[in-house]
Order: sequence, then structure tokens, then C-alpha cells
Amino acid sequence: MTCQFIKNDYYRKSFSLTLAFFLMYLFPIILIGRYYIDDMGRSIYGYAGWGQDGRPLADLIVRVFSIGEPIIDLSPLNQFVSIVLLAASVTLYVYKNATIKNWFATGIVSSLFICSPFIIENLSYKFDSLTMLLSAAILFIPFCLEKTTITSYVASVTAIICSLSLYQAAIGIFAILTVIDVVLKSDKSAKEDLINILTRVSQLVAGYVAYIYLISKISDIGSYGSSHAKLITSSDHIKDSLIFNINQIAIIFKQAINPYPAIILSAIALLMAYCIVCECCRAIRSHGSVNILKISVIVISPALVVIFSFIHLLALEKPVLAPRVFISTGCVLIFIGVLLHRNLSNRLSAVITLLALLFGLVNVFGYSNVSKAQDKLDSIYSSSIRENVSAHNHIFKVAVITGTMPVARQRDSLGVNFPLLARMVPVYMNADWAWGARLLDMNGLQVNYSVFSEDDAKLICNSIPFYKSNDYELFDAGERLIIRFKSNGHKC
Repeated sequence: MTCQFIKNDYYRKSFSLTLAFFLMYLFPIILIGRYYIDDMGRSIYGYAGWGQDGRPLADLIVRVFSIGEPIIDLSPLNQFVSIVLLAASVTLYVYKNATIKNWFATGIVSSLFICSPFIIENLSYKFDSLTMLLSAAILFIPFCLEKTTITSYVASVTAIICSLSLYQAAIGIFAILTVIDVVLKSDKSAKEDLINILTRVSQLVAGYVAYIYLISKISDIGSYGSSHAKLITSSDHIKDSLIFNINQIAIIFKQAINPYPAIILSAIALLMAYCIVCECCRAIRSHGSVNILKISVIVISPALVVIFSFIHLLALEKPVLAPRVFISTGCVLIFIGVLLHRNLSNRLSAVITLLALLFGLVNVFGYSNVSKAQDKLDSIYSSSIRENVSAHNHIFKVAVITGTMPVARQRDSLGVNFPLLARMVPVYMNADWAWGARLLDMNGLQVNYSVFSEDDAKLICNSIPFYKSNDYELFDAGERLIIRFKSNGHKC
């Protein structure tokens, strides 16, 4: 099968188009050059540590790339490799399943996956990007295999295990593709649909059980990983935890659609409703009768694909609710694109898809320029603090921060219409966030992180700073360096 699709001219053209767009999308992120959160620690100390989060395969792959430990910064090679593998996998899926007869349409529909604004954060990591996107790419493979063989069943279960061992948050992709599979296979009977669904469910369960009882057991999961992996059923306040998580997810999704006027969202909703009616009619025509199961899945499929992009997070008591964990939303865009190309004219569907790709580029270029602006402030303030500490001629072992460093004005402007993108531009020296100390460490001031305490508050209110500027003050507390940003730091 591999040789057949590689030699297929249709696939090669579609893949080339998808890869070209993926690379165009990646280009502004590479231009930033900013170490993204965990990248700072890994670039300095060369640790892997994904196994502590239940991702041992991520450890293995990155160590292989770095030829052991300490791991080294190979960016943008990591991003390039992940982009190529993801483009190949997504394009193959659309080519084999979407029944789109035009290679150009197949290419642009496949390109929609990376246009999910949430994936910008996945791509921003110099180290994690490879394993995160590879986790997503692997989950398309089961839907490109023949389902009737034992080999394909085992391969599908293995793909799920590997994906979970790379990045657990991507698993929503498997559920979404299962729904899409039922919708697109209009010629299948109710019995075939039921068998297909049950097969996919059994594969998911088998893969998850194997991961929990085999992979997780051999992983030395740390406190961070274990705290975020606890099921919500272990909570003493299940209802409160569930409501809180739903509200937080709703906020994030609202931030994602905030840039788009109601008229555009309404138009998309109407087009999807039309496509759903067309798919129902196609299913009925295929059999001359009503397949209740298929029609039911088709009717609720828009809601299902959205819900399956985050429902696995609701199973956890304290999930990490950052944009990067919604990587499976790329499949929601593919679903929309496939339905449009199956039910609208080639020209209209192509225009809509190309506009969506253009909006995707607007997102990533806007994010890139703002992130570069914040990166400049990172350098200015961390270098200034290091120089003033050096002039004080005292060695500090710990840095304590109260308040938040100045934020790029471009970030504030971006947040007006693109709040999700602004959210993804981190401000490192921000109160008790540990990465503030790591930023100083990267810029020559070797200090560890500590939480701002009541004793620190008393000290800065009863002593004189050894350095004062318009933006911040520095206090000497023995081995502790206390940094107070004036705009919103602790007030005496």
C-alpha cells in the first residue's frame, strides 16, 4: 500500500501542495526564534523528562535525534520533520477517505488541519513540537488501512498506544475521525456502520488499557504528570470540577472564534446545515431506505466532532487547559472542508477553503510578530536585571518576582480581536511563574525559582532597594533576589 500511494501522481501533487502550505505556516514561527516555556530549561540543562508526564516514547525519539543526553536544540529541524510527517499522514487520509476527485482540492482540504489556531502553540515549542505533531500524525494511519484484517486491527491499537506515549491530548483525533468515517461512507449499511463503530471503540479501549497498564507502569511519572492525570472521579467535588473545566474550555473556544464576525459564523453554520442535509439524502439514495444509525450520526456529527476535540479532557480532575491540548480541533476543520467539497460546487468550495487558509496565515503571522516584540522585552529586562545585580556585587541563589514585567504593547493590541493568540504569547517574569527565573538563568543570571512569601513582602516594605528604575526595583534578601515590578507588584 505504501508504494502504491507514493507512486500515485494524484497523491504526490496533493501532498506537495499540503506540505508547501504547512511550511508557509511554519515559516513565521521559525522567524520568532524565541524559546517557548519548557524549551528554556531543556536548552540549558539538556533534560528530556517527558516520561514523567507519561510520554516515554517522546523521550526515546528526542534522545535518538540528539544521539543521547543531554538533548540538544535542533530547531527548526524538529519542526520540519514533524511538518513533513503530519502533511504526509493528513493528505493520505483525505486522499483515501474523502472521495474528492480533484488533487488541488485534496491538498487544500488537508492543509486546513494546521490552520486551527490552537496548533500554533504546539508548533512554537522547539523540542515538543516534534512529538506533539507526530502523536497527531500517527492517529490518521488506522483510517488509511484495510479494516478487515487482524494486522490492521493490531496496527490501529499500536498507533493509539504510540500516540498516547507521545502526547495524550491528541487522542481526540481518533474519535473525530471515527465519526467522519461513518458520515463519509454513505454506501455502508447499518450493520456495517455499527461494526465499524464498535471496532474503533474496541481499538481505542484496547490501546488505552495497554497504555495505562503497560506504558504508564514503566514510566516514572512525576508529581506534575500524576496530578494532571487524575480522573475526575477521584475528586471529592466532581460536579464543581466538571463545571469549572467546562467553563474554562468554553472561554478558550470563545477566544478562538472571537476574531470572526457573527455573519461569517452564521454563514458557516448554514453551509454546514446544507451539507448535512445533502449527506443524509446521499445516504438514503445509496440504499433506497433510511439507515437510522447513519442518519443519526450525520445529523449530530457537527456537534460530535467539536465535543470529541475536548471531551477526553473533561475526564480529568485537573487537565492542562492550554491551547496546545486542543490539537485535535484541526480535524474539525478537515471535516468542514470535506463536507463543503463533497456538497458544493468545486469553485465555491475552493474559494471558501482558500479564504480559511488565508485566515490561518493571518493568525500565525500576527502571532509571530507580537511574539518577537515580547521576546525583545524579555532580552531588555533580563539583561538589565543581570547587569544591575552584577554591579551590586552579590551572589544570589534564588529569584523572587512580584508583579509582571512590562508587556509588549503589540500584545495588548492583538488581544483586542485575537485574545487566543495573545494568550499564547507568554510573559515569563510574571509573579510566581517559575519561568521568570529560568529566563534570567538563560540570560546569565544563574538563579533558581522561589515563591514570593510574607517575609519577602515585609522586607521590601521595610528596606531600601539596591537598584530602582522606572519599571522595577531590586532588593537584597541574602541569597534571595527580590524583583518588584512597580506597575502591579506588591504594594506596601
